[in-house]
Amino acid sequence: LFSLAARTAANNSELQRNMDYRGVLVTIVASAPVDTPSVTFTIQSYNRTADAYSTILASAAITGAGTTQLKVFPGATAVANATANDQVPIEWRVAVTVADADSLTYSVDYSPLF
Repeated sequence: LFSLAARTAANNSELQRNMDYRGVLVTIVASAPVDTPSVTFTIQSYNRTADAYSTILASAAITGAGTTQLKVFPGATAVANATANDQVPIEWRVAVTVADADSLTYSVDYSPLF
């Protein structure tokens, strides 16, 4: 979804199209924080009729190096900022929001869960 690079601005992944999986595991690998970055990653569903996005699951603010995983899967035990008991919709994306202009190097990838 996002290759490893230093970033300072909000960003959205390309719209993903789910045709056959029930859940998703999104992995965020962060490194090389500069000053005090604060970055949040959100899995969002897309409503084509309303042309709007809705939050399924948002991470806690990431402020330093480390690996964070977000899981959306029906029947999963919900854990705040980590796991949602939900099915991944047909169209979804990962939105990245930043609290300031401090740099954080990160990559974001996903694995479908069947």
